[in-house]
Amino acid sequence: MYSLGAWANADASARTLDAAAYYSGLGFVWDSIWVVLVLASWPILRRQYFRERIAPRDGFWAWTGRLLPEDALLAIYRGAIFFGVCRFVAWMIWAHLLHHYAFDPTWGGPYWVDAQRLP
Repeated sequence: MYSLGAWANADASARTLDAAAYYSGLGFVWDSIWVVLVLASWPILRRQYFRERIAPRDGFWAWTGRLLPEDALLAIYRGAIFFGVCRFVAWMIWAHLLHHYAFDPTWGGPYWVDAQRLP
């Protein structure tokens, strides 16, 4: 296995603690970049962009296009983006507004978690 050690997993028996650590450290920074990119690039959600740029270049959409109409493909495409943004917001609310975990975007994970590292 290979690891850069940017963030470490918390104890596997405490998945919510692992999620809190992820959304309090560099994982938060990484996901924030993607959310900002999506919001700043909102034209990627247009039908024309999907039809001209995404569907022809990604084999998944070509394959599913044989089974589903374009409206269904566009709904799945937009739904995946919407799900990602909502997941990020929900975990941020859970970790920082409801449970008050401290932000610590340092390499290796937050100071308050007992990180599990690869040998």
